[in-house]
Amino acid sequence: MTSDWRNSPAHTWLLTSFLRPHPADRVLPKIDWVHALDEEPAAAIERFIEAGLLVRAPLLEHLTQKFTVPELKNMLRTRDLPLTGRKDELIARLVLADPDGMTQALGDFTVWVYSDAGRQIAEPHFEHHRSQPSETASPFDSIGRRVITWVLATAATGIVGNAAYDGLGLSKLFKPSAPALTSPDDTPPPVPRHLPAARNSWAPRNTWSNTELVPGAVEGREPSLIMQGRLLHLIWMQNRALYHITRRGSVWSRPIRIAAGEQPTVVVGPDQRLHCLFSQQFAGSYEIYHLMWDGLAWSRPLLVSRTAGSSRWPALAVSGNGTLHAVWSDTTAGYSTIYYGCSHFGGSAEQHLWFSQPIPSGRGSYPTVAVAPNGDIYVAWQDRGVGDRFAVFCTVFRDSTWSVPENVSADPDTHSIFPQITVDYRSTAHLIWRHEAAGLFQMSYSRRLPGGWTPPITLSPDGQDIRQSRIAITHLGRLRAFWTTGSIIACMEYARISGSDAWAWNRIDEDTVYRNCDNGDLAVATDHGGRTHAVWTGWDAAGLSRLYYACR
Repeated sequence: MTSDWRNSPAHTWLLTSFLRPHPADRVLPKIDWVHALDEEPAAAIERFIEAGLLVRAPLLEHLTQKFTVPELKNMLRTRDLPLTGRKDELIARLVLADPDGMTQALGDFTVWVYSDAGRQIAEPHFEHHRSQPSETASPFDSIGRRVITWVLATAATGIVGNAAYDGLGLSKLFKPSAPALTSPDDTPPPVPRHLPAARNSWAPRNTWSNTELVPGAVEGREPSLIMQGRLLHLIWMQNRALYHITRRGSVWSRPIRIAAGEQPTVVVGPDQRLHCLFSQQFAGSYEIYHLMWDGLAWSRPLLVSRTAGSSRWPALAVSGNGTLHAVWSDTTAGYSTIYYGCSHFGGSAEQHLWFSQPIPSGRGSYPTVAVAPNGDIYVAWQDRGVGDRFAVFCTVFRDSTWSVPENVSADPDTHSIFPQITVDYRSTAHLIWRHEAAGLFQMSYSRRLPGGWTPPITLSPDGQDIRQSRIAITHLGRLRAFWTTGSIIACMEYARISGSDAWAWNRIDEDTVYRNCDNGDLAVATDHGGRTHAVWTGWDAAGLSRLYYACR
């Protein structure tokens, strides 16, 4: 055995291999580790653990690596839970329903990843040898090349550092009495004189157009939609790369690859430039990057997050002066927290100067952001608290200060997850999320009035199991909420009641668009003609994930 293993190149390469989390007994094959280390790799890994260089990966990473999709579906079936969705969605559903059972199902299976101390050794070593390969033919060159190749490989990687479901100490919170859909105290904002009443904004005869396949989107996921005048832009993830396509009228452009990455979110600035934020994994950790499209070409990716943790699930908004506002989940603190970043356009993507910081008391994941015309910045996310349920929290940045996060969902008995927020022309924030009810997920809604958030109301009908939910403001200031359930995309519109000044949610519109639209993602955008464009993930006859489009 090497007398000083801390100075052993082979030991350093073995530690570096944990930039990609894996169990201790799954070291890189086809390497004679015993000869290189002068001891069994298990003994060396035990040294790393004792020295605090390796720690247990999050629960989600364990479940991702241990179980296959068929095994996860069997566990869902025994618990009478829905079987649809991506692998991470299946895992999240199981953990929400039975956290203790899922922990027990792991048995002795353990996935290890580097700690902060291990990172300080492994990442500089990895970067140095990746960018400047050794010119000498040392016995460790072949090991280094194999480790670098393996860490950079994209297959079989999990969700590193996303602590959204790790630990699972969820919140116990106060639940107010459930209100009716409208109430005398729940006064909606008035409508400006130049805006017509919204009651008939969707004629009853309107239906979704025929479903179309998005060209070139085979195995496409995570769509993000935005309207730029009359031009529809779609960005999606496919095999851990981002693709961009446009649609004018009924004609699609040719799709182009714009960057390596995932989880795209896109906005249009006041100068009509597109801005896209996305997450990209490198050396075992995720970072947030920014792309800009000037109408001719996409810029090079610009690093935004610049944190020591893993940064994922970005959301993006833009204010009237062109300032970009971004939020994401980050694990620098050792658990998932919400980071906020902003940047003002300086002529090119490279001239954007991004500043970021954690939101005070912003522990949680899956954030969403919206900017009001008066300059207020609303950020919402899901988090676990002192009890056993997820809840939805929101904070507002006003007068150079973040407010204390408020529990908007306020339900100690059910999970509240995946919030979506938007702001109308009167700077009123509107928030939707999915909440658990009798084993299903329904859609809840609240809005921010001067006195605080209104008590949550349920928008979706009883018995519907909501899979995806989105909220949008039309060019006339009308608020629409969308969700998928079964083969249906449904919509409700916040409209003025005919013959009165009162407003209420009404006019549920439901149409069958595709038999598997609830299995994947949903993106919506509204144009200046009042039409809604939708793109979602479905599966074709060959079982391949495809992106589908329809409008109404």
